[in-house]
Amino acid sequence: MLRSLQSHLSHARTYFTRGERAHVTVLGSKEAKAGFRTIYTDGVLIATNKRLIFFAKRTIGQEMEVYPYDCITPPTTTEGLMNQSVSFLASGSPVKISRISEGNVRALVKRVRIQMEAVSKPQVPEPSDPISRIADLAKLRDDGTITKEEFEAKKTELLSRI
Repeated sequence: MLRSLQSHLSHARTYFTRGERAHVTVLGSKEAKAGFRTIYTDGVLIATNKRLIFFAKRTIGQEMEVYPYDCITPPTTTEGLMNQSVSFLASGSPVKISRISEGNVRALVKRVRIQMEAVSKPQVPEPSDPISRIADLAKLRDDGTITKEEFEAKKTELLSRI
């Protein structure tokens, strides 16, 4: 029998890292192949701001699998009359969460894709002082990346902060 989504989530939160927050969660069963059999582990799939987590609370202990956003493929969904599932590859291995009974599968997939995109973009901090930023913009203007008008508009905006 599946525990409630909130029950699993409250236990999983004790394993979150500093600053980690759950964005979207679904309750379902992780499928694993064992020979010709399929074994189902009931738990939650959690899209956090840092990673994707499958967490299952058991009578004795728990199971937790972590999928960093930069190590998975974009998830796909299957929606049938009585069953919804989410599938993706994690470091080349297939992962499937099926029998989803609670939570919004589409919202989870959308959040995971947003997080994957954020991880794939290099984080380049902007210079904090306006004069340095104007100098950087002048280089972009000089090499033709931005127009003179775009440069002047941004320069005016930055100078207004001084």
